[in-house]
Amino acid sequence: MFGINSTCTGKGVKIAILDSGYPQHKSIKISGEKASFCEENIDIEDKIGHATMIAGIINANDKKSIVGFAPHASLLYGKIVNNKGICDFNSLVAGILWAIVQEVNIIVMALGTQYDYIVLQEVIKKAINHNILIFAAAGDNK
Repeated sequence: MFGINSTCTGKGVKIAILDSGYPQHKSIKISGEKASFCEENIDIEDKIGHATMIAGIINANDKKSIVGFAPHASLLYGKIVNNKGICDFNSLVAGILWAIVQEVNIIVMALGTQYDYIVLQEVIKKAINHNILIFAAAGDNK
């Protein structure tokens, strides 16, 4: 499978995707908890497709067309990006705290910011202290 050892399937791993909601795609199994932290969008579905793309990379399992790098991982979805593609810091912080309570192994946040927000830094430290790996976008702003 494209250089990834086939014994590394994600079995027993809980991954929280903090993004635009949970996907509605036939190749992605919804197996874990889901919650919305967006005040204006309490619906949890991914309306813009970004979380669906991220979930597919990780967890897709349609052997005819695509298999993600961890097809047997349990994915949890925290909606922190609203239906217009905007995320505020409070939603992000709440999503990270939720992931900690859910005892995930990994948090994926495919977003970034130019701002230094001390509350966000502290909650990320809290997640790290709970032995949670965090993957976040590095950004492309110059």
